[in-house]
Amino acid sequence: MSFKKKPFRCKLWHNQRYAILKTPNRKKEPQVPSGETLCRFMAPDGTSEIWVLVFRKIAVNTGWLFADKPGTNGLKHFLVRHYGPEAGKPGRADYLIFEHVSGNRWTFRKET
Repeated sequence: MSFKKKPFRCKLWHNQRYAILKTPNRKKEPQVPSGETLCRFMAPDGTSEIWVLVFRKIAVNTGWLFADKPGTNGLKHFLVRHYGPEAGKPGRADYLIFEHVSGNRWTFRKET
């Protein structure tokens, strides 16, 4: 039996080169996954894309469409496409909400 895990949010953050996702403090949010995780992006227009996001200790800085070659980093382009060229820069407060589906599968969407 699989239990739903509590949703969490990641802030868009800038690492001096491009936008990444800052994961919440794992002591406060232990449900945040680790490693390669299947995530379905639910776009505001109703479309969706399946991504493999790599959750590290404090951030997600690598991700690719499930259909793409593993390890091909498309995350920075995804964030710019949905948030613009200023994605993650200081003064911005952009977030993605992650909701557990089952096992190691999550959905994510823009926080509105």
